[in-house]
Amino acid sequence: MNLREIILRPVIACEEARFRALLDTHHYLGSLPKIGHTLWYVATWQDRWLGLLSVGAPAWKCAARDRWIGWDLRHQYDRLHLIANNARFLILPEHHYPNLASRILSLCERRLPQDWTERFGHPLWLLETFVDPRYFHGTIYRAANWEYVGETRGFRRTRSGYSDTAHTPKRVFVRPLVARAKARLSQPWLDPAYRHGAPKMMLRAEHMCSLPAFFAEIPDPRRPQGRRHPLPTVLAIATAAVLCGARGYKGIAQWAEDLSQQARARFRCRYRNGRYEVPSRTRIRDVLIRVDPCSLDRALQDWNAQYGDADEGLAIDGKTITADALLTQRDFARYLLEERAAHYVFTVKDNQPTLREDIRLFFERRDEPDFREPLTLEHGRLESRAIWTTTQLNDYLQFPFVGQAFAIERLRIDKKTGETSTEVVYGLTDHPPQSADPARLLAFNRAHWGIEAHHYILDWNWDEDRCTIRTGHRPENITRLRRFAVGLIKSKSSDSVAATIDKLTRNVRRVFDYLRMTRNSNPRSRTQPDLAG
Repeated sequence: MNLREIILRPVIACEEARFRALLDTHHYLGSLPKIGHTLWYVATWQDRWLGLLSVGAPAWKCAARDRWIGWDLRHQYDRLHLIANNARFLILPEHHYPNLASRILSLCERRLPQDWTERFGHPLWLLETFVDPRYFHGTIYRAANWEYVGETRGFRRTRSGYSDTAHTPKRVFVRPLVARAKARLSQPWLDPAYRHGAPKMMLRAEHMCSLPAFFAEIPDPRRPQGRRHPLPTVLAIATAAVLCGARGYKGIAQWAEDLSQQARARFRCRYRNGRYEVPSRTRIRDVLIRVDPCSLDRALQDWNAQYGDADEGLAIDGKTITADALLTQRDFARYLLEERAAHYVFTVKDNQPTLREDIRLFFERRDEPDFREPLTLEHGRLESRAIWTTTQLNDYLQFPFVGQAFAIERLRIDKKTGETSTEVVYGLTDHPPQSADPARLLAFNRAHWGIEAHHYILDWNWDEDRCTIRTGHRPENITRLRRFAVGLIKSKSSDSVAATIDKLTRNVRRVFDYLRMTRNSNPRSRTQPDLAG
C-alpha cells in the first residue's frame, strides 16, 4: 500500500450509520452522537475504508492541558473554541499497516483547520486527545509528534458535575495546529478576529472576592486613631456610588446613607450598636484626598484582570496604553512596563511643564515630517496630521523607559468657511522605532482621540468639566473611579451609560452584580471585631 494514495475526507450523511456501527463494533468506547461542534472523517484507499476519526469539542476542564497552555481562569472559557478533541480514532482490524495511523493523523492535521473554519466559523489552534493506559500507550500519537503533557485526575463528567470517585487517569496528548499555539492561547489579549461570541468566565464561589478585598493592599494614609471606617470599605462605597452617577463627595455620601443594612454589610461597613454605619462625607473626602492614585489604579486594574469577563479591553496586560496628560506620570509608566508587561504612548501637556518644554524645544524647528496622513473629510471639516519622531532625547528626558519622543501637528480646514486651524501636541512612548514607526505612533494617537469621546461621557454623566474637586489627589482618584465606571458599564450593558446609571441608581442589587459582590461577600457576623484600626 502506498501511504501517499490515502485520502481523508468527511463522512457524508448516508455513511453516518456505517461509521457509528463500525465504532460500536471495533472501538472499546463505542460511538459518540454527532452533536455540537463535531466532524467525522474516514480514511480511504482505493475506496476501501481504513480508519475512522471523530473530532469534537474539547474537555471543559483538564488540569494537565491547562497547565501546559498556561492560561488563567479568566481566559480559559473564552478560548476553548480554539481547541478540539480527537475523541475517537480507529484503524479497522484488517488494515493494521506500518505508519498508517501516523499518516492518517497527519492528513487530519492538514485539512481539519480549514474544514473547522468553514463549518463552524472560527479557527482551531490546538488538538487534544486522551489515552487510556489500560489499553494503549499513546505510541501512534508520539510517532505523529503529539506532545504528552500529563494525566487527568480520573474524574468523569456527569450530568450533575463530576463523579465522586476517581477512575483510571487518562494520558493527555496535544498537537498544535498553528505556530506558537501555546503562547497565543495564553496571551493576555486575544485578537478580536479569534473571539467567539460573548467572552465567558466561570468562577467558583471561593474565587469570587468582593470589591473591598482588592483595596486591602492600598496603604492607608490616615493616622491609626482616625480610622473609624476601613479604607477598603470607603473606597468600595465611593466606587459603587460613582458607578451610580454620584458626582462628588456629597453625592457619594448621600448614596451611602441610602444603603440598607444588608447592603452596608456587603460593603463590610463598621458594625456598632447593632447597626452598620457608613462613612460620612468628611471621611470620604479625607480618603480620596490622601490615597495614592497609582495604588488605587493598580487595585482597579487587578479587579479588571480577574473579573473583566465581558470585555477583554478591561485588562491591560501586554497592550499599548494611550493616555492623556492627567495620566502622564512616572509611577504609572513603571507600573505598566514592570508589572503589566504593557507599553505606553503618552501625551505631555502643561501638567508636566519641564518635560513638555524639553520636547517642544527639540521640535521647535521642524523639517519635513517623518509621516503625514492624507487629508480626510470628517464632521464637515478636512483634517490632516503629521508626526515627527526622535530617539535623541531618550537619555535626556527624566521619564522611565523612553523609546521615542514625538510631535504631532493637526491641520483642520472647515469645509464651509475655509477657516484653518493648527494644533501641535507632544508626547513620548516606550516603543522603540523598531516596534512603532511614525505611522503606527500616529495610529495610536488617533485611537486615543477616539477614546476622547470617553471625556464627553464623563462630562455628560458626572459634569466633569465643572467639577470643583481640586485638593490633593482627589482629581486623579475621582477620575480613575469614573473611568472605571464607564469601562464597567460599557462591558456589561447594551444601553447608554446614562440609561445604565439610572437603572443602577434604582437597583442597588444590580450594583452588587456589576461589582461581583453578590455571592461571596457575606454579611459580617455581629460578633466579628471591627476591621478598622
